[in-house]
Amino acid sequence: MVAVAEEHGVAIATEKLKYLRKSRRGDGSGRAFRHKQHRFAYRSLLEKIHSLARKRGVEVLEVSPQDTSTIGMLKYAPGLSLSKDVAAAYVIGRRALGFEEKLPKGYEALLKDESFLREARSFYEARMAQLQRERKEEKNPYLKRRWSRELRRIQSALASLSSPWGSPGSWKGVTEGRNPSGAHPWRVLRVGLFLPLLGLEVPRDLSPLKPILHGSWEGWKVGSGPHPGGGPGCANVHFY
Repeated sequence: MVAVAEEHGVAIATEKLKYLRKSRRGDGSGRAFRHKQHRFAYRSLLEKIHSLARKRGVEVLEVSPQDTSTIGMLKYAPGLSLSKDVAAAYVIGRRALGFEEKLPKGYEALLKDESFLREARSFYEARMAQLQRERKEEKNPYLKRRWSRELRRIQSALASLSSPWGSPGSWKGVTEGRNPSGAHPWRVLRVGLFLPLLGLEVPRDLSPLKPILHGSWEGWKVGSGPHPGGGPGCANVHFY
């Protein structure tokens, strides 16, 4: 990385992180990757990159990691046909250059569509009711704790969906003041689209978001097809 930056006369942009979030079963990362990630001394690697860059006279810019993955997956992965990791790196580079990450018009319209917010809330409410029943009947303490964690995530998702544009001042410090639209809209889109529409909290294939990104969202329609995320209680809802 440092050699490439030195060769082309450019700076290196990294996130200001102390550690990597640990993956969990069911998030789509895979057992082998989780095992490697848990042993990966990310901060140590960054320190080595910074040290080598200083020795070679290469500038290193550290930026806030806030929502880089979410923005990359929602905006650049479907729009530019990138993997989620490359898309996140793209956001990091843009942030280091001082660019704002404005919401695309398609997403902005979606957040103003009450039918989208209503059906997303219905998805999580149905999922919550199902998990509460399963937790009540479950005897295994490990699974009980697992359902409790998932219920907390659902409660957080519902809280985000109740305030899609965030609260005044919530954006401060996110990108050093360069993104006044705030972090909340991106998070609302993530919880409203990934699990309900794509069926995963961290989906690999983000191409189905491309039509929505470009404004062809037509709302949630009642019909005979299953809900795109396969959620409980949503069998009479589909997206087209």
